[in-house]
Amino acid sequence: MSVASINPARSMLQRAAKGGVGMDKILESGRVRGFITSLPLMTLLIGFLVIPLTYIVWGSFEGSQLSFGHYSRIFTSGTNLNILLYTLRIGLIVTIFSLAIGYPVAYLLTKIGSRSFTAISIFVLVPLFTAFLIRTYAWMLILGREGVINNTLIWLGIISAPLQLLNTTFAVIVGMTHVFIPMAIFTMYSSMVRIDYEVTRAAQILGATPVQSFSRIYFPMSLPGVFSAGILIFISALGFYITPAMLGGPSDTMISILIVSQMTTLLNFELGYATAVVLLLVTIGILFVASLFIPLEMIWSSSDSSLSDVSPRAGARFFRTVKSALNPILVLAETVAHATTKPLLTRNGRWLWGYTIIILVFLTAPLVVVFIISFSSSPFVVFPPSRLFPALVGKTCKRYGLAAIIPILASARHSSFGYCDDYRNHGGILARPNEVCFQKGAVPLLAISFDGSSRHCCDLIVCL
Repeated sequence: MSVASINPARSMLQRAAKGGVGMDKILESGRVRGFITSLPLMTLLIGFLVIPLTYIVWGSFEGSQLSFGHYSRIFTSGTNLNILLYTLRIGLIVTIFSLAIGYPVAYLLTKIGSRSFTAISIFVLVPLFTAFLIRTYAWMLILGREGVINNTLIWLGIISAPLQLLNTTFAVIVGMTHVFIPMAIFTMYSSMVRIDYEVTRAAQILGATPVQSFSRIYFPMSLPGVFSAGILIFISALGFYITPAMLGGPSDTMISILIVSQMTTLLNFELGYATAVVLLLVTIGILFVASLFIPLEMIWSSSDSSLSDVSPRAGARFFRTVKSALNPILVLAETVAHATTKPLLTRNGRWLWGYTIIILVFLTAPLVVVFIISFSSSPFVVFPPSRLFPALVGKTCKRYGLAAIIPILASARHSSFGYCDDYRNHGGILARPNEVCFQKGAVPLLAISFDGSSRHCCDLIVCL
């Protein structure tokens, strides 16, 4: 190899080495590393938040015309103002109910063992990870005129005609509370699990009653988690759409429904943009007010930092002053509460377990209703569904083709056979294709399909 061919290669390597050294010097800068690290996040924020939000704000002012007419229409129109106030009221009610219902459950989760914690968490997580539409549809079945509640009350003889439960404010509150209870439970639990129970135990050793140790020590220490859950639920409730749209009536219109109506039905995009901006400003105002009580980073923080390290905010100092002024009334309330709840304060906490079971039933009952309805063969949505058992067995035979063994006690003595491949009057009941042959006083014990065809449900039905 000649010297002339070696020198260009060596010079190229030297230049590359110098370039690498220069790149290392650039990467040593903290600002450059920080910019490179934050570049994906900045791209997401700019592409999915800044640009759409700028477009909405710009459209609310009608572009370069800079018109405030849509904003003045929102605050001068009695209908729009009532909808905004109704949204705030429903959000506040749902937040209070969700916190009050979820607080005892979150408290129990901090006291039980790992197996019980896992069991309860499953019953809370299943509704949490179920789509809003499915849960709302379930409440339509429960609260309807032919729903579970009305049919049960009529069967018990309490009422003679169905109650108007669906398309009411009550239905909206129940449906939204059902959605937000799991969020409240786990948000408060993440804060309550860090509280040292030895502090309350020490207070009782020093003479405090269980009610006093809870109200003066434990409850104030759990307030950051309560505030965090309340802020998350309230802000989410303001923009909720599916549940109020499906469970509420015309008088239960919330601001999210108004925005959708303006954008899709009335095609008034500018007014819809302005309404969305107003909702955003209300949310920012709520966060500002909340920052007066607790640091906003505590809403999503799960660190084990001591709450005493956080300097009290203006709102916290205000409540502390109010508490000092109302101390005699609080002492009287604690005395009455202790005398009332003393029989319930057992070591094993049976009342707390009973309450938690009731809440778990409330959370899972809509899902059970939807599961049962999914096997109905009726063309109408009613509960309890008609011909549920034939549809369930028929679908099982169709899907698996071989066997559906159903051990149910029979009330008849003689055995009989019915074929589902055509229409036959068997035992006084007409047997149809894709249905199990039923008799009066007889129930199917064994269903076998020989050919596994999807045209016929079961070739042979053995009834006792």
